[in-house]
Formats: sequence, structure tokens, C-alpha cells
Amino acid sequence: MKKLIIGLLLIVGFAGIPSLEPDTLNRFNTGRLQVMNYMP
Repeated sequence: MKKLIIGLLLIVGFAGIPSLEPDTLNRFNTGRLQVMNYMP
């Protein structure tokens, strides 16, 4: 459960990055992939 909370925080963190660059969506997807890797 703790991993899930940390993962959600990571996703929110990546999604919360200001879109100063066009690759914001790529950052979000990268964060989501990293969360997937944390899951057992």
C-alpha cells in the first residue's frame, strides 16, 4: 500500500511539472513507467 501511495505521489509530481517544454507528456509517461517498475 505504501508503494502505491509513493507511486501516486510520483505521478502527481511528474504531472505537476509546468509545461515549459513540449515533452511534458513524455515526462508524465516516464514517471508512470518508473512507478510500474516499483511494483513487485
